[in-house]
Amino acid sequence: MEATGHVNEEPYEASLDNYGCCDGPKSGRLRATNNDPKLFIPIYKVLGQFRGII
Repeated sequence: MEATGHVNEEPYEASLDNYGCCDGPKSGRLRATNNDPKLFIPIYKVLGQFRGII
């Protein structure tokens, strides 16, 4: 509360969740900086082939 500007978020991020996944926000940031595909893009590519059936 004493800071009057932006502070580093990393010390306050959740590093582990209930399902055992580690470093979710950190891996998301790294994925974005490396221009990796978004998380669900491969699923949309597979399901996009079946749109005519649904």
